[in-house]
Amino acid sequence: METAETFFPQPAVDAALVRLTPRKTIAFATFILYEMVNVFNCRSERHSLLKVGIFSNKWLILGVLGSLLLMVFAIQIPFTGAFFHTTPLTIHDWSVALATSIIIFVAVEIWKALNLWREKRRKDILQHAPNIQEIREQFHHLLNIRSTFQ
Repeated sequence: METAETFFPQPAVDAALVRLTPRKTIAFATFILYEMVNVFNCRSERHSLLKVGIFSNKWLILGVLGSLLLMVFAIQIPFTGAFFHTTPLTIHDWSVALATSIIIFVAVEIWKALNLWREKRRKDILQHAPNIQEIREQFHHLLNIRSTFQ
């Protein structure tokens, strides 16, 4: 008599693979959280999220919440976890994933602030710099003075 395993052999489960599953699940959650955080950074290339407004785009909020809900279902519910090869995460695991994914938000906000500062500084320098025509006139004036003494 033939069994289902004859036609569909079950793969051998390696103990190392079982130990890696929580780590892979944390990486999976981190990547998704990273993208959900980064989508808010992409709202403006120049201005901070606090200036643009976190809740000003209702469709974006709805999309992010839907994505987060699907991620939690894929990770925390055992039936879907078996399908996606994930394991439920602890609060500590979720906090590690969230803290790691927030790094991109902080880095981009610092980058935006530095760019705005540099742009403002460049405008100030250009505003206080003498006009190039004035520099040419002064140079020619100095050449004329020099030629009269020779």
